[in-house]
Amino acid sequence: FWSFDKVTISPKPIQNPHPPIWIATWTAVPRAARRVAQLADGWQASGLHSSVDALPVGGGQIDKACAEIGRDPSEVGQAYVNAVVQFGANPDAAWDELSRTSSAKRVRDLCLLGTADDIAARVEAMRANGMDEISFLVAPQDLGLVRRIAFELMPRFH
Repeated sequence: FWSFDKVTISPKPIQNPHPPIWIATWTAVPRAARRVAQLADGWQASGLHSSVDALPVGGGQIDKACAEIGRDPSEVGQAYVNAVVQFGANPDAAWDELSRTSSAKRVRDLCLLGTADDIAARVEAMRANGMDEISFLVAPQDLGLVRRIAFELMPRFH
């Protein structure tokens, strides 16, 4: 952490007393869950490290930590961040395309792959497992992917 003298941050946040504080973890292990319960407005599960199947475990850890301090767990938002998405004719074809075009090493089970129907089903599973929000990891130059998410996926959830 850094401290600076005579530094002003402007404009000031609109939120009172401060902007929401979200804590991101790979999983909600007990220590991280306690930190979320005590300090945060929300928990961000990492889409690069947390499987959809692990979300109920993480959410359960946060619920338990909230109960231990007398906090209502519904006060803690839950988001899945950095979800890797690749459209394709089917999940296998999407995975092949992602593997061919991405220099990053990805874990297939953590990616949202396939048709809009396939991807929507995974998003729905996240929602069923407690996620209030999902953000996608999209390269700045990939406007085509942004358009597909906006026009093929998002309308299914309004």
